[in-house]
Amino acid sequence: MKYIFIDSNQYRHLFSRNEGFSDKTKLILDELIKGQQIKLLIPQQVHEEVERNRLENWYVQELNETKSRISSKKNLLQKKKQELTNYPSELLSISNKINKVIIKEEKELERITARFRSPRSKASKKLKSLFEAGEIILENENIVAQARLRVDKGNPPQDNKLGDALIWESLLAYLSSAEPTSTLIFVARDGDAWGAHGFNPWLSKELKEKCGVTITLAEALSDIEELTKEEQDAIRQLEREESKNNALLSFVNSRSWVAAGEKLRSLMAYTDILSEADYVKIVSASVSNYEIYQSFFTSSKLNLICRGDDGYVLPELESINGTLWKKFVDLNQIELKRRAEEIPDDLDF
Repeated sequence: MKYIFIDSNQYRHLFSRNEGFSDKTKLILDELIKGQQIKLLIPQQVHEEVERNRLENWYVQELNETKSRISSKKNLLQKKKQELTNYPSELLSISNKINKVIIKEEKELERITARFRSPRSKASKKLKSLFEAGEIILENENIVAQARLRVDKGNPPQDNKLGDALIWESLLAYLSSAEPTSTLIFVARDGDAWGAHGFNPWLSKELKEKCGVTITLAEALSDIEELTKEEQDAIRQLEREESKNNALLSFVNSRSWVAAGEKLRSLMAYTDILSEADYVKIVSASVSNYEIYQSFFTSSKLNLICRGDDGYVLPELESINGTLWKKFVDLNQIELKRRAEEIPDDLDF
């Protein structure tokens, strides 16, 4: 039998802005659970952590991050009003763009509350469905006592938290009756708790000796070897799409010259999956965000990220508004040409 444990923080992706734990990802898990290929184990501690974090900690973090982006855009707007006092048309154009972003982020504040706290939200329903499909491992006096002893003795999990000790003792108690040939797939990114270089060998040995069960560590759902290649690829694509969206958002909201260059370098890892809409965001941010177009570290990278064949831009950039494109070229020292704007020399009139 194959069992899967998903650490608490992985469930946050159900509620994240870019929804990394998407419908398709959940569908794959549902099918594996329904077909009894995998049993999802949910220790009581994880159940409680996820419920309280999505109602408070994760919710507050998401709110604060969005409020920070709004504050940054409002500060940028004030700066533009001072810089472009004598250029009313330019100021109006940039102000409209910044205000649109502010309005979008303010609407996102309302969506965050609904997404995290409403039991009727899509994310809440997905979480409820997953928890119902899984096996909740309830704590008892023995599990709590063993967890406290583990922390007192300084045994792994290494972060010395009672919560992680409760999780591990719950898994040991449940798997003590598992078939010796069973495998536990452990999905987690918390190196402090479960091991910085692969799964903690002390814990792995303990599980094998007490339960006869082997363990496989996966830092993401797409890394689960027990999934088929098609299932792995589908999840990996979804996770990479989320990473790209986060990198793009981070670049668009760059708050310093140096950061703009670093964030653009990170975004360049996803050039193979950037869409036309993504390029519009890159170009728009590069003419509206002062920290980007004044940076010494972005021009060469922007030329690279936009480069197509024979010194021309990528096809995704051909349809961008001409006025916007000209500002982008002028402000960021773009050396590339667009085929759409070239006039052949041999036209017959």
